[in-house]
Amino acid sequence: MNSFKNTFLAGLLGLALVSLAGCDAAEQSARDLASQAKQAAQELAQAKLRESVEALNEQVDKVQGKAEDWTKQPDTARDQPAEELKPLARDLPAGSLET
Repeated sequence: MNSFKNTFLAGLLGLALVSLAGCDAAEQSARDLASQAKQAAQELAQAKLRESVEALNEQVDKVQGKAEDWTKQPDTARDQPAEELKPLARDLPAGSLET
């Protein structure tokens, strides 16, 4: 009976060691998976940020182009004498101009 007990305890100890080794492997696997997930999340965030910056740059380029076109056009109000502008103000309905 004593040998059965010793055999049982040895088997139980072996099973515990295998379980611990399995836990270490599972822990290492979980660490690796977490590291890969972190890296994938960083890459995705960088890609989205890059896309956003490129879209913003395109918008800025368009606005700059329109601003350059606008500044190249003559300022008609500045080029007209004040006497020519007065009739335009008289043609407006009464009370539409705020002073």
